[in-house]
Amino acid sequence: MTIDGRVNLIKEIPDADISFKLEKVDMTALNDFAQEYAKLDFKQGEFNFYSEFAIADGYLKGYLKPLMTKVELIEKEEPFLTKVWEGIVEFFGFIIKNQKTKTLATKVPLEGDLNNPDTEIWPAIGAIFRNAWIEAFRRTIDDEIEYKDAIKGDKTQKKE
Repeated sequence: MTIDGRVNLIKEIPDADISFKLEKVDMTALNDFAQEYAKLDFKQGEFNFYSEFAIADGYLKGYLKPLMTKVELIEKEEPFLTKVWEGIVEFFGFIIKNQKTKTLATKVPLEGDLNNPDTEIWPAIGAIFRNAWIEAFRRTIDDEIEYKDAIKGDKTQKKE
């Protein structure tokens, strides 16, 4: 895990320019979480997570980019409905996975006033399909968010 950036902690809502990456996490280490929330058990796979964000005067601009590669679920004797659920997950995983890189990924844009956050779901869903069929996301921080982007966003927000 790597975190790089600058933070002004003196303010009530700190100004920040941060990049974050978490790489090469064994998906089997996430089995307790996946079992609790999605009723899935991973046999193998790798999880990577990349993010950049900037905050200026309470205005946030950034993204979250999770990527999973070589994911395989454990096959075991389970109730019928659990098997159906896992089959649905595997089917949709195949449909939305980039077949060349074997990566399931999305990029969720974040932008708005931290006092009134609003994240839309459609850009995240669109990014899943963009990764699968158009261009695979790179396993790296994109270096596209800077502190000045949050300042610009804040000024744009105030004009409206």
